[in-house]
Amino acid sequence: MKVSEIRALSDDQIYIEIDQMVKERLALRIKIANSSQGENVNRLTAIKKNIARCLTIIRERKDKS
Repeated sequence: MKVSEIRALSDDQIYIEIDQMVKERLALRIKIANSSQGENVNRLTAIKKNIARCLTIIRERKDKS
């Protein structure tokens, strides 16, 4: 998810996206732990970075107000 896409969303929509990404990250971590192969580790990193981007934008908006 690009920063411009995140900025176009409202705070409530961003929180919904964060919730979905956290659930996806947890499911992916469980899948990786249960398999002997290190598949989708890059996807796990991408999800983590997207969550951080969303939280950063929310913090920027709160600091502006």
